Amino acid sequence: MMATRSPKDANAENRRLSAENGELRLRLQEAERALEAIRTGLAESLVAETPDGLHLSQQRGDESVATESLARSAIEQAVTIRDESGRLRCRPGDITARMRTEEALRDSERRFRLALKHAPVSVAAQDRDFRFLWAFNHRTVDSADVIGKTDKDLFPPDDAARLMALKRRAMETDTEVREQLWVTSAGRRLFLDLCLEPMHDAAGQVVGVGIATVDLTDRKLVEEALRKANLQLADADHRKNEFLGLLSHELRNPLTPICNSIHILEKAAPGGPQARRALAVIDRQVRQLSRLVDELLDVTRISRGKIRLERAHLDLVEVVRRSVEDHRAFLEHHEVVLELPSDPISVDGDPTRLGQVIGNLLINAAKFTPEKGKIVVGLVRTLDSAVLEVADSGLGIDADTLQRLFQPFAQAERSLSQSRGGMGLGLALVKGLVELHGGTVSAHSDGPGQGARFTVRLPLDEKGATTRGSWNANGVHSGRRKVLVIEDNADAATRLREALEYRDHAVEVACSGPQGLEKARQFDPDFVLCALSLQGMDGYDVARAFRADEQLKDMHLVATSNGVPPDMEQAAEAGFERHLSKTSSVEKLDEVLRGIAPSPSTNGRSR
Repeated sequence: MMATRSPKDANAENRRLSAENGELRLRLQEAERALEAIRTGLAESLVAETPDGLHLSQQRGDESVATESLARSAIEQAVTIRDESGRLRCRPGDITARMRTEEALRDSERRFRLALKHAPVSVAAQDRDFRFLWAFNHRTVDSADVIGKTDKDLFPPDDAARLMALKRRAMETDTEVREQLWVTSAGRRLFLDLCLEPMHDAAGQVVGVGIATVDLTDRKLVEEALRKANLQLADADHRKNEFLGLLSHELRNPLTPICNSIHILEKAAPGGPQARRALAVIDRQVRQLSRLVDELLDVTRISRGKIRLERAHLDLVEVVRRSVEDHRAFLEHHEVVLELPSDPISVDGDPTRLGQVIGNLLINAAKFTPEKGKIVVGLVRTLDSAVLEVADSGLGIDADTLQRLFQPFAQAERSLSQSRGGMGLGLALVKGLVELHGGTVSAHSDGPGQGARFTVRLPLDEKGATTRGSWNANGVHSGRRKVLVIEDNADAATRLREALEYRDHAVEVACSGPQGLEKARQFDPDFVLCALSLQGMDGYDVARAFRADEQLKDMHLVATSNGVPPDMEQAAEAGFERHLSKTSSVEKLDEVLRGIAPSPSTNGRSR
């Protein structure tokens, strides 16, 4: 018997079904809205066919296209599959974590590239055949040009072989390899710190090598420069110490014969043979001391730029001839050959300083050439230079010594027992003086026992007329000269007078500045030797007074002093042209006088 429902129950059931239908309609409407959003997303997406279906990834900009939950789950990615009828069915997915990971990777790569861009590091990778897979900040070549190339394509054969051997070792031993080496790339020589590390695949097999390179070229060059500088300083310090020992030896040597000669003079009859021999000894030793001191002072002046050249238009042939004659005493035990041209060779130079250059070369040749040895002095003219050569058949020079021959104190390399005289300053002085004249000096030797040849090149003076014929055979300018000595020290004045009169010059002496001015007006001298240390009116004031006097302003003024020479810039401002030590030799006096030609205003004076 079937149960029947009451109208009340039927109505309740209808209301329930109606409510469920309403809820289903709401869900259906919500699903339709979601589907519409998916369709909109699909229309703005790229579709890629994969074995799993169609992956749809929206091209995102700065604007959102849906609500946060729907955009991230359904629009940013949709995975579709086909059912049996071929219809597409969409399954939304959440890629938020993946997007965050990708962004972190991109940020990490940006920081990595920024760090490498400003660091002296190059990184790269090569496969087992040494082909570059990628490279970043590669310092040796442009990164884009590296890909696909090998070391043989980028480096010279020897460098490429070394690099590949190191990388092969890293891959075969599966260990990191570190090496520092020089390589050449793109025409540059580079010193690299190389770090090689094997690269592995997913199975752990070595498939290539990773390369990190630090460019140490600049640091290596600085280290090399510092090392050379330290060696040079150590060598200079060693030579300086040797020089100081030699200097004390050279300066002490003349003192003993001088002291002995003074002792003899005290007991010997005046003017007798013993007295004359003692005087001759004193004269020779004082000359030696003067030469040593002059060399020291001249080298110091050159190094400080204090030497002033008194230039004139010269015939270098006559300067050479005269210098050889002046040094006959040093050359008397040698065969001297002069090879000089018959025509003059004009140069613009200081005759005293050029004579010093030639004299030092001659003395050097005589010291290192045995007796009866040959010394050849030659002079030729080239297109733009006067070329002087002093060659000898002496001891010769080894290659190491040739490199430092013109450095100060080079002679100090010899022990005191081996020294042949001098302090190793002569050739340094030659170099400095020649360079002041705009010339060059060089040395050549085939080795020990093969002799040596020194070559000096000086620029020609085509514009100036030479003074050839204006010097006599003794090296003194033609004619008897009138010299005024202004000196308040009686001994010094007497010595200068005797030395000048020995050369047949006319000499007057004044013992003060005012007296010197008065005598100059009466005596009308060609040259004035004036002491700087005068009492009252000193030498600088005297020079200024001469230059301010209309009658005396054209006279040649030479400053005289004891010990260290004055500041020649100050002396030149006062009016002096040269400086002379009061203890200078007769030859030195002559050098100064012939280094200053009498002014035209004095040439016509009566004698």
